[in-house]
Amino acid sequence: MSTSKKLIITLIITIILLVGPLLIAYWQFNKVESRITQLTKIENELILKNLPGLQQTANEVRRDTRQIVNESLFWLIIDAIGSITIVILLIILIRRDVLHPLQYLTKQLEDNKFTEEELRTENESSNEIKSLVTKLAEKFYKIIYFDSLSSLPTRSYFRIYLEPILRHAKHDSSVKFALLIIDMNGLDKVNQLYGTSIGDDMVRTIAKRLTDVCHTPIFLSRHLNKDFIIYLPAPDENCNFVEYIKGFVKQVFACCQQSSIQQQKEVRHDLQIGISLFPDDSQDLEELITQSISAIGQVNEAAEQPFHFYSDAINKQTLEIAQLENDLRYAIKQNEISLHYQAQVALSTNTIIGAEALMRWQHKKRGNINTEKFIAIANNANLSNQLFLWLLDESCKTLSNWRKNNISCKKLAINLTAAEFQRQDLLMVTQQCLEKHNLPAKYLTYEITEQTLMTDIEHTRITLHTLRTNGIKIAIDDFGTGYSSLNYLQYFPFDFIKIDKSFIDNIVTNQISHAIINSIITLAHEMRLKVIAEGVENQQQLVELQKLGCDEIQGFLVSKALPADEFINFIKNNNDTSAWG
Repeated sequence: MSTSKKLIITLIITIILLVGPLLIAYWQFNKVESRITQLTKIENELILKNLPGLQQTANEVRRDTRQIVNESLFWLIIDAIGSITIVILLIILIRRDVLHPLQYLTKQLEDNKFTEEELRTENESSNEIKSLVTKLAEKFYKIIYFDSLSSLPTRSYFRIYLEPILRHAKHDSSVKFALLIIDMNGLDKVNQLYGTSIGDDMVRTIAKRLTDVCHTPIFLSRHLNKDFIIYLPAPDENCNFVEYIKGFVKQVFACCQQSSIQQQKEVRHDLQIGISLFPDDSQDLEELITQSISAIGQVNEAAEQPFHFYSDAINKQTLEIAQLENDLRYAIKQNEISLHYQAQVALSTNTIIGAEALMRWQHKKRGNINTEKFIAIANNANLSNQLFLWLLDESCKTLSNWRKNNISCKKLAINLTAAEFQRQDLLMVTQQCLEKHNLPAKYLTYEITEQTLMTDIEHTRITLHTLRTNGIKIAIDDFGTGYSSLNYLQYFPFDFIKIDKSFIDNIVTNQISHAIINSIITLAHEMRLKVIAEGVENQQQLVELQKLGCDEIQGFLVSKALPADEFINFIKNNNDTSAWG
């Protein structure tokens, strides 16, 4: 048996021999205390009542108490004997299993009686242990300080790298450098569309390309899941540092922004760069990082090379947006977002047959928040999913109630953002919501902009086909304002085309706008699509649209977007008239 096992067994015996008798003695002394209390009570009654029977009882209690005390003393003696026994056992164990081997080893060394084979074996074992420790240390070092995906240093290593630079900068006012945060803006979309495997390959590709651009003393590291961070020092004191940074950024975009082929899929590299300057913006590393991230929020995504320098104005705007994000989270949870409904009128019957559901946010302090603004905030704050699910549920619930109450509104349209359209479970969540409110799919219409449609053409075609096959109507919104609209009508399945307000505004005064609208309506009807004119504001526009054979209109001529109760009253008061014809 090994020494360690013997020590463990000895420890267990020690606990039993020491603690056991002590517990028994403690229990016996508690009984003694109880008996003494009983005896005292009896004696007090003897004194007060002078009852002869109690005297015998008192004698019995004294006898029992003496017996318990004797038993307690016995167990204490056992405990003392046990302690002495344990000490003797420990001395024997230590001498035999610890001291004796040491004495033997010392004697062998003194007598030089180890064979060469024994020494060699000992050395090999020692070297193996050293090698194993070294490998483990290297592995832990890589895990902590190097990103497993890109093989770049982590942000922890980046901070360590910059510590001596920042210390030196405190004593040298000529030190200048920039921190660049590079955001892989399209990574989430790639992961959603193609899976994380292709997303990981994209990260590796961009990391390799950045490595080719970042030469010493420029330092590159991985920052967060979809970010890289670059330390870019000024080449000399007299250079135009801002122009130098812009030149470096151009190199980054030229090298990294080109799409790549990952597992036979063409993947776009949508990069955005935020830049902060030391010491102009801050002399604190964490603050510089925060400022670079804030600058990314101000990047113009439509720019050929989307980058932005940090400024105080950005910081104020960032703080305002951050506050609105928190307020929006609260508003969604507390049902402070509401739906308004704008009527859609069929020109053939002059009746309201549908509506578009539009979200409104009445902020408690700021008043009405622009819809496009808070939707953009929701997208950036990962709140778009919550907002969409609420919009879908509320719309289906409202339309279901209208049907139960015989309100003559046959369809309801809701807008899909690009993020919502790209989700893999769009059909599933839609069907679940329709079933929850016992609503046939034909009553729901999704409105999608041209820009959303062109994000991924193949994904768009499959998604639209799947939705329409399951009975959901599709309308293309703001038609004519985006890409080559007429060209892709043959590829994508639609039910409605909504002509953008910018064309309707000029239908009376501009012959070209009139001709474009005429062509759209004619083409749509040839393809068995219905046409809805948005933003109709006066009777002259209505007359021209009727002449051209437009199917439906929507706009202030009919009504602005109304809360649910007002919209129901509006339908009841107007559906039996010819107010629009």
